[in-house]
Amino acid sequence: MTTSALNNYLDPIHSRRLLEGVVLSKTADYIHLAFAEPRRALSSAVFNGGLCWASHWLNYKVPLNCPLEVEEPMVTLENYARNKDWRGDTVGMMTAASMNSLRIHSTEIEGEQIVVLSTTGIANALRAGDSADYGLHQEVVREVGTINTAIITSATLSDAAMVETHMIATESKAAVFQQLAIQSTVSESIATGTGTDSTLVVSGQSTTAVRFAGKHTKFAEQVARLTMASIADSLTSIECAA
Repeated sequence: MTTSALNNYLDPIHSRRLLEGVVLSKTADYIHLAFAEPRRALSSAVFNGGLCWASHWLNYKVPLNCPLEVEEPMVTLENYARNKDWRGDTVGMMTAASMNSLRIHSTEIEGEQIVVLSTTGIANALRAGDSADYGLHQEVVREVGTINTAIITSATLSDAAMVETHMIATESKAAVFQQLAIQSTVSESIATGTGTDSTLVVSGQSTTAVRFAGKHTKFAEQVARLTMASIADSLTSIECAA
């Protein structure tokens, strides 16, 4: 059964347990997950993206109107994590979306938990294949309006299952955009996401091993349903940044 993990997303959240060994905090400036022990994580995050052993996840709020002089996102996120004295690796993302757009959906399958968190903004909505703005260089992207999603499970995921889970989450987001008929700001076709989206998949440490997470598996079915529910719920909230 799919459930909403919170009733009120407007208030600050201090150390709320999401699942065993995972604690959520939320302020107007950030959403933070602390893991009791480092967990295997795969993400497209700007800070510590790729595969790593993560001790924290940071979803950091940035201004809607970026200043002309933009600090490197990795520097901002690294300094923020250091100032918070978060020990171990932090996977860091940025968004101009309100932290009040946070929506959490969770379920249990065969004794294992899956939790999906999303914040959303769609000012930067694009369709895959739209004309791009940047070449193959390191210029800082200034566009805002981002969907950041974190998928956490108590089950132990293989590296292949983590990649497939990331893929399922991406397809689920595109399905929501199709259902809501959200248009690309460039081509006016149905968008598939925004230009700055980021997704995190975090494996658990239980004895239940998930080797594969393709669409024929019950695990992927639940990940898709939770991701769609979380993103759609956030997008249709009044807190979602246009």
